[in-house]
Amino acid sequence: MGLFLFQAGGIGQQIAAAIKNVIIEIINILTPVIDILGVGMILIGLILALGLRQEFIGVRLAIGGGLALATVHMIIPILLGYI
Repeated sequence: MGLFLFQAGGIGQQIAAAIKNVIIEIINILTPVIDILGVGMILIGLILALGLRQEFIGVRLAIGGGLALATVHMIIPILLGYI
C-alpha cells in the first residue's frame, strides 16, 4: 500500500511540472507580443498628446502602455517565482 501512495505522488508531481511548463511557455510566447503592444501604445499616446493636442486620450494611452510593460517585466516574473 505504501508503494501505491508513492507512485500517486510521483504522478501528481509530473502533472504539476507539466502544468508549470505550459504556463511558462505561454508567458514566453506572449512576452514579445505584449512588449510590442506596450511600446506602440506609448508611442501613439505621445504622438496624440504632444503632436495632435489630444492630451486626455494620449496620456491615458501612454500610461496604459507603461503599465503593460511594467506588468510583463516586473510583476509576472515575481509571480512565476511562486510556481
